[in-house]
Parts: sequence; structure tokens; C-alpha cells
Amino acid sequence: MVDYDFLDDADAFIVATYTYGEGDLPEEMEEFFEEIGQKDYSGKVYGVIGTGDTIYEQYCVCVDQFNDQIAKTGATNPTENLKIEIEADTDEDFENIDKFIEDFASAL
Repeated sequence: MVDYDFLDDADAFIVATYTYGEGDLPEEMEEFFEEIGQKDYSGKVYGVIGTGDTIYEQYCVCVDQFNDQIAKTGATNPTENLKIEIEADTDEDFENIDKFIEDFASAL
């Protein structure tokens, strides 16, 4: 079992994930997902980013699942969740990344 206490001393953090197949959490993120929901992160700032593929009905759903899970901990998300189609390669992607960074940084 991995020790997820590394976020306890952080003032802010960003979770980066992807959505696997038809809306599944990546296997390597499942334990972290469960553990993070049991923490108290009141007063912390967080953001969630991730990739997905629009060929699937559940596009980037894991980004929203992580957001909901972390929101239960009392942390504050000052950003709009950032969802990228497979990889960042369009002007819109880069504008959204810049906005995410600006919103996140302004909350620190």
C-alpha cells in the first residue's frame, strides 16, 4: 500500500488523470482515488486535469470523478476542470491550459 500522506503538508495540488475506455478510472489511480476521499483537505487549493477520447460516451469522466471526490475533503477548486482530447494540440487546448494555470495561480 502506498502512503498518500504526501499531500498533507501541501497548500495546493493538481491531480492529473485520464479516463480509460468506457469511463473507467485508470487502474494505477484507483487506490489513490479511494484514499484521497478519506482525507481532510480543508483550506487547500486543488485542480484536476485529464485526457480522454471523444469516441467514448464517457469523455473525461474521471476528471469529474476526481473533482467530486476531492471536493468532499473540504478543499477548494478555483478552476474549471481541464479536459484534453487525447493530447494538447490545438489553440483551444493551449488557451484552456493557460486559463487553468492563471485561475489556479491566482488562488495561491
